[in-house]
Parts: sequence; C-alpha cells; structure tokens
Amino acid sequence: MTVFEELALLDLVSILLYGAIGFLALGFWLWIAGSRLLGWPSPRDVVQEHDAALDRDTTLDRDAGFDRDAE
Repeated sequence: MTVFEELALLDLVSILLYGAIGFLALGFWLWIAGSRLLGWPSPRDVVQEHDAALDRDTTLDRDAGFDRDAE
C-alpha cells in the first residue's frame, strides 16, 4: 500500500467513526425533542413502569397463593 492509499483508508475510517458519533448524537437530540415536545416517555420512565408492573404481578401471585421462588 502506498502512503496515499493508507491516508485514504484512514480518512474512510474517520468518516465512518464521525458518522456513527453523529448518528448517536442525532438520536439523543431526537429523543430530547420528542420527550419535551411530543410527550414521549423517557427510557427511565419506561423502566420504572416495567418494574412497577413486575412488582404488581408478583404481589398478585403471592396474594393468590403462588410462590415463584418455591420451585
């Protein structure tokens, strides 16, 4: 490989890395805009709702006489 080919490969890798970083940044700003302007739930809200649903399911099972950990 010549020096120019190596530089071209380095430029290509740099462009791909900057593109990946830019794509992640774009996703972050879209999430911020969507959560503020469109009322989308944040990932933390989704996780908290999921955990609360699991707690409710476990409580209902325990109240009904089922014990998931007894096996």
